[in-house]
Amino acid sequence: MTEILSKIVENNGHINTVAGILVVFIGLIMISVAISLFNKASHYFMNKNSNETKAVEIKETEAKKTNVKDIPEDELVAIATAVEVYRKLHFEILQNEVTFTYGTAQTPWKMIQRNRKSIAR
Repeated sequence: MTEILSKIVENNGHINTVAGILVVFIGLIMISVAISLFNKASHYFMNKNSNETKAVEIKETEAKKTNVKDIPEDELVAIATAVEVYRKLHFEILQNEVTFTYGTAQTPWKMIQRNRKSIAR
């Protein structure tokens, strides 16, 4: 054990180890600083764009407020019902259930295997 330690000291192994650790940790610190700077820059540009769009949105909402008509509640209910009925009648409903026939799953792979056996005969 003492021979190993003496060889490390003779060949400056401890200095190389400390230098390697410092290089790695300094690199990690630089990466974390770069990531935080990118994060702050993105927030800055997002806030800058959002302030410009807020001014435009305020002008649009003020223009819309002058043209808004009060729609009676019973008409809103009728419109919502008509939209829901139309959606249920004309849009395809996605199936989210798995069907089994005779305890086996119906998949294309099993159908191919069954057909392959009948063709091979």
